[in-house]
Amino acid sequence: MTQSLRILSLSILLISLAYCAFGQAKSLSSFETTESIVLDGQLIEESWSTAETASNFQTHFPIDSLLSKRQTEVRVLFNDEFLYIGAKCYGEKERDFVVQSLKRDFDFEQNDAFAIFIDAFKNKSSGVCFGINPLGVQKDGIIIEGGIRPIEDSWNTLWEAEVHHADKYWSAEIAIPFKSLRFDSKTKSWNINFVRYDTKFNEVSSWAPVPRGYRMNTLNYHGQLEFPSVLLKQGTNITVVPYAASLMQQDHTQNPTQNSAKVNLGLDTKIAIGSSLNLDLTINPDFSQAEVDEQVIDLSRFELFFPEQRIFFLENSDIFEGLGSTR
Repeated sequence: MTQSLRILSLSILLISLAYCAFGQAKSLSSFETTESIVLDGQLIEESWSTAETASNFQTHFPIDSLLSKRQTEVRVLFNDEFLYIGAKCYGEKERDFVVQSLKRDFDFEQNDAFAIFIDAFKNKSSGVCFGINPLGVQKDGIIIEGGIRPIEDSWNTLWEAEVHHADKYWSAEIAIPFKSLRFDSKTKSWNINFVRYDTKFNEVSSWAPVPRGYRMNTLNYHGQLEFPSVLLKQGTNITVVPYAASLMQQDHTQNPTQNSAKVNLGLDTKIAIGSSLNLDLTINPDFSQAEVDEQVIDLSRFELFFPEQRIFFLENSDIFEGLGSTR
């Protein structure tokens, strides 16, 4: 065999091994519990010890072919109302974590954090993410276009989480209400991935391996979360967002000075009728794009665009944004 054929054969073997490593579908069984889970971050309830463990996290950065040096263990419980996720993130005793700020919806890539990416419809197109850092700060957002674009973190939903610091790890307990999620009521499994961002040690790892060339929220590289039976949708998710806007003007050209005031009140409501059908109602809609417009000095000839805050456009941002080509 010539040298070139040996190199070609070795290259084919390496590509095949890499394909097998990233193509193996991982599976995790969730455990139904009747025990009352107290969210304190400690995972001391008996149900956690009986649940199956997701382990052997594989690195994504800096190298995507090794097991993580600082491993993570994840367990999943559920009852009629909540999906519970418990995680233990192992490391050294010191607690000087990398945390940029205590602001909600932090940047995963610039902080120590644990994240969950869920594709409940298993369409590899849209999903949601939940994350928490070692200080208990939360992040949630929408995954659009299969994860080829950044997470849309202007979207917020109701969920709870707490963290706990031990000698050699920090742990998190997360409770997500089922009525805060959208899922297919005819399936017994979801696509899911668990990700550990260990910024201090310059490492990103995940339960289901993700190649270096893809974002961690890419929905093509997920494992399976198995439920023992079909989940029943619990309750109706109703979101009500009232708003008030005021305006006061003074005309100093008049004598005496004239004052005028104006107040606007309105209401936006979203009712989830089904897993793929919403009813959006509005009274006296507010057409501003931001909850609080920042004061910006603009000396250019271009208009300013503030982040979108209206629920209807946030949840359907994959429909209303990114159409066509930039060319």
